[in-house]
Amino acid sequence: MPAEKRPTKPSPCLSQRLRRHSKSQRTRRHRLLCSREYKRLGAMVPAIATKPKVSKVTVIEETIKYIDELHSALLLRLQTKGLPQALKGLINTQDVQHLSRTQLRDIMQHMMPSRQESSFYPPTPPTPVCQRSRRTASFHRKKVKKTNH
Repeated sequence: MPAEKRPTKPSPCLSQRLRRHSKSQRTRRHRLLCSREYKRLGAMVPAIATKPKVSKVTVIEETIKYIDELHSALLLRLQTKGLPQALKGLINTQDVQHLSRTQLRDIMQHMMPSRQESSFYPPTPPTPVCQRSRRTASFHRKKVKKTNH
């Protein structure tokens, strides 16, 4: 008695394979971009800059701690040395001892150079189109048939 042949699974059509390949490539590029940006952020934080392997959670936690330290250091500096001459008109000098986080943020925005003036850090590459919006890309959506009325 001959052995029964099992039905073989039909191979996906070419367009399905191309879509799957394109999606896997987009996913791969996104993963590489995220990894590169986490490494870049980690290199800016002194506590983890020299560590070879750091988890993403650690990068975020240490970055938050570092930003808090910078805020505290700036607040202490403003309280001890006062406002720089260029910022004297922003707030009353009597209020320097009782600055809130919101006031500190406003002062910092005036102190920071604009992105075009800053040459200390290399320019950040533009956000890829796929990350600008959380909406699904148009080619992923189901096509809706238009009805003529």
